[in-house]
Amino acid sequence: MTFLAHLIVKKVIGAGLEAKEAIDTGESFEDVHARHKAEKQMKKIKRDIKKNEHDIAKAKREHKAKDVYEKTAELEGLKEELAMYEADFAPTNEQTQATPVLAPMYEADFAPTNEQTQATPAPAQTHTQTQAAPVPAHQAANHNFKFCTECGVKNTREAHFCQDCGHRFS
Repeated sequence: MTFLAHLIVKKVIGAGLEAKEAIDTGESFEDVHARHKAEKQMKKIKRDIKKNEHDIAKAKREHKAKDVYEKTAELEGLKEELAMYEADFAPTNEQTQATPVLAPMYEADFAPTNEQTQATPAPAQTHTQTQAAPVPAHQAANHNFKFCTECGVKNTREAHFCQDCGHRFS
């Protein structure tokens, strides 16, 4: 496929997706197209803002006051342009209000019952389920080891038997 054919297919598919979105949302095709175009432009502006912020930081590191001044002025202009796009294409109250999933006459039929909404009680904590005590500061360095109760030798945490006396760890 040539590059020109690729662009034509891309445009046709994009227009088809915009048309589908226009049908789904009830907006006009022109509104959807304008919004998509604005979203694309806003992405470009945001990318330019990030690049400018990076360039300003680089100019500050290199002590180039003129570049810092120019890039800061350009950055302010980009931020104003972005604010204009965001104000023009901010969703209205009608677009942000949630629509009910079910019609009101069916909500009673599908509302959760008491059994579904009641939480199961948490099991009571028994004496065997005690909270682990915090490790004292003087033992914090030894958390990767266990000590044998028979001979007191330090063993690795993964060991099942004491390496000195052979005592089995439980």
